[in-house]
Amino acid sequence: MRFNPIFQPVFAASPLGSTLARWYLLACISGFSVACGAPPVDDIPGGDGDGDSSESAGDGDDSSNGGDGDGDGDSTGPVGDQLKLKDVRVTCDESNVGKPVLRRLTQSEAYATLIDAFGLSEQEYPAVRLSPDPTSSLGFTNDAGVLVVGGNTAKELLKTAEDVADLVVGKLSSALPCASAAADRTCAEQYVKDYGRRLFRRTVTDDELARYADYHQSVATRADFATGIKWTTVALIQSPHAFYRSEIGEKHDEGRSLDNFEMASELSYMITGSAPDETLLTAAENGELTEPAARRTQAERLLSSHPDRLRGLTAFFAEWLRYRTVKGQSRVDAQDFAGKISEAMTQETESFINHVVFDTKGTIQDLLTANFSSHNATLSQFYGWGNAGSDTFETVDRPSEYGRGILAQGSLLAGTSHQAASSPTLRGLMFTQHFLCMDRPPPPNVVPTIESTNVESPVNTTREKYEINHRADITCNSCHAKFEPFGYVFEAFDELGRKREMEQTDQGSFPINTVVDDAMLPDGSLKSLSSLDELATMVDSTDDIENCFSGLLAAYMFSGGGGAQCLAEDARAAVAAGTMSIYDYVLALVEAPHFERRKQ
Repeated sequence: MRFNPIFQPVFAASPLGSTLARWYLLACISGFSVACGAPPVDDIPGGDGDGDSSESAGDGDDSSNGGDGDGDGDSTGPVGDQLKLKDVRVTCDESNVGKPVLRRLTQSEAYATLIDAFGLSEQEYPAVRLSPDPTSSLGFTNDAGVLVVGGNTAKELLKTAEDVADLVVGKLSSALPCASAAADRTCAEQYVKDYGRRLFRRTVTDDELARYADYHQSVATRADFATGIKWTTVALIQSPHAFYRSEIGEKHDEGRSLDNFEMASELSYMITGSAPDETLLTAAENGELTEPAARRTQAERLLSSHPDRLRGLTAFFAEWLRYRTVKGQSRVDAQDFAGKISEAMTQETESFINHVVFDTKGTIQDLLTANFSSHNATLSQFYGWGNAGSDTFETVDRPSEYGRGILAQGSLLAGTSHQAASSPTLRGLMFTQHFLCMDRPPPPNVVPTIESTNVESPVNTTREKYEINHRADITCNSCHAKFEPFGYVFEAFDELGRKREMEQTDQGSFPINTVVDDAMLPDGSLKSLSSLDELATMVDSTDDIENCFSGLLAAYMFSGGGGAQCLAEDARAAVAAGTMSIYDYVLALVEAPHFERRKQ
């Protein structure tokens, strides 16, 4: 176990430091799946000169609700237990349970938790100070195996806590009404009870209440009541109970059982990406989440009526398909592509997915083969079909000659292309990795560009260029043969995501060829395909796509599952059979053994 010495003086400075150090070290030593790069930051900062930092944050990589950190996260690669793609697609006769975990909040989860806990608007508080989260081997940013806390994250969390605390103190009369009438210890205790409960996602213990109230009093005596609230707020936000999600449970003969508060947090972050709401917290307090049916009822409530009911699944689809990468890309043959078009493509895909998953309760088969999409007038004009008549997105029928389902979405087609040409390599990798869960072969240290490779034969189309360059070289072909044939099936769509029958090049106009007979499936067998339609309907003839999808969705919803495979096998079998919708699969996950139990 690695222990970052930067925290030694911090722990020594606080009366709670030794307790928290023991808490974190015990978790690591006990074998829990936890990122032990460094312990969580101190519960009570600032009392001995360690609260304010004169070091200013730099301009990190901007992302949603973040990007104000120093841009240098604490993880440089895989840390804890992580699945590989080939592991995800595996099916088992019975469902497994994973290891107990302590997982820190992601950048987006921390942001959502803070604005919900303190009633802040996005205008008041547009971003946290945390750097973008590292990605796991599956491409997900919520995996416990990569979410470490080290020196940079600790500094960013402190700055985040101070920002929020300043906002709270700025509107103290509304955040804590008793502060205007009776700013005393009783009022401070009420603050700790109310906001500690929201941040810790459970009832604050009597011991915690006394310690935080004592700390507030010690600061207020030297300054004033509001200053005491500020640093108490900073302390609450920095607590491991706030910044970490606990899925450890109580030990018994058959393993560990999560308590009601742990399951409430697991359920809420899975669906809404934030802390449990009052209804769910109350259910946990009353011990109502022990039964799978009760958890399902709460999950149905969140998915059907919670203001953030789309957040969890939207985040999964965005990280699974990476369709948002098209935003801001430019194209030689479309001057407004980087702005209006790419933005509309992203909205099209989000609206299409929401319609399949939430409005029609569709299956993974429906996601692949749907004969509709979602357009506004801009996209209908750009694609040449759809007939949407306004800026508002609406469901439109997709003509059969323009493909079907998620694979024909412009955001995926354009997002896996280059500025002036399509890319069979990128499209083939997209399909084999994201839909078949086939791990990408490691590329060589130096990868020559297509343009720099010498070929003797005349080349007319993009496909010919890729085939001649990659198949002629034994080393290149040994890898590219595993994914590139799938990419050729997408060639009926250009780098703009638009349908084409002919490819226009400097040499002239040439017919598109999408026929392949050597598309390699996960078991090594070869499949013949002639069109994107055939590729989409492959979901009806093999379970490869369904097993990959259900495994990835379970891994995401369970935050990596501690590296365990096969976490919801009865439900996965129903997904493969086409009898369970994506919506119902999420509900089934809250009834799976892993949701409530962990290994010893």
